Amino acid sequence: MSVSGDWIPTAAFIEHFVLEEALSRDVSIKKASATVVPRFGLSSNGPFLDRRTRLLGMLYTLLVFPRERWKRDGLIDVVVERAKMDSELSVANKKLLSLDFMRCIRNAVSHARIDFTDDTITFRDGKTEESLTFEVTLSIREAVNLVLVLGRAFHESAQVKETLANVGRGKP
Repeated sequence: MSVSGDWIPTAAFIEHFVLEEALSRDVSIKKASATVVPRFGLSSNGPFLDRRTRLLGMLYTLLVFPRERWKRDGLIDVVVERAKMDSELSVANKKLLSLDFMRCIRNAVSHARIDFTDDTITFRDGKTEESLTFEVTLSIREAVNLVLVLGRAFHESAQVKETLANVGRGKP
């Protein structure tokens, strides 16, 4: 069953306080959840972390935000090629990964055109909901694999760019 993302902002908000509690008191996330979650009128049966909320945060911070920098810094082609060569990129993601695919995924995240099930995330892109031109469903595992490989490719590409710039300035 597909679930709208309406709960995500609230979950991210509560998650922030759980993580802050865990860090400030140096306790487990489960213990922090037991203290924090009841303050929001929810029962705490375990750690308050949702992999879908974490995935959305990673999609934004490892895809939406950096993609704009990649374009501006002239690294987007380098990042995609580096990611495609990464031995940890899943076979399914290797077949999908392209500049157009990244643009569509980025747009779907940026415009909140995503739906979750317990195990999948569906991305949709188009000018309007009525005129969608792109739709893909990935398992949560595939989506996490994609953003982590892209994040590493960006990090490595930025390091390469900095090294080349330093060499051009006569620095080691």
